[in-house]
Amino acid sequence: MAKMSAWPFGKEVVHVRDLGQKGLSVMTGTIRFVFSLIWAVTFGIGLFFACLVAGVINCLTLIGIPLGLQSFKRAALSLWPVGRRVVPVEAAQIVRAGKAAALVEKYRAA
Repeated sequence: MAKMSAWPFGKEVVHVRDLGQKGLSVMTGTIRFVFSLIWAVTFGIGLFFACLVAGVINCLTLIGIPLGLQSFKRAALSLWPVGRRVVPVEAAQIVRAGKAAALVEKYRAA
């Protein structure tokens, strides 16, 4: 989240399972869910609403629209950050293209 807050432009958020990181099992998924739930209840909801308010305020001015859009991205990340990675836009596009290709192959096989 620090990367997204400090240098928000040119970055996107992807899930770690989409990056193909090894060692993801049911247990790590359960642990991630528990930590995400704890985060959302303690800090996530407050940060989420703060980012939403900042995004709306920024979007009220013409110059602030890009910052407002980044605030909305940060709001989504702040609510449920465990298991997410901030990567450059190019890497996120490659991940999305790989997922789309795998989905097409799945439909062709069916």
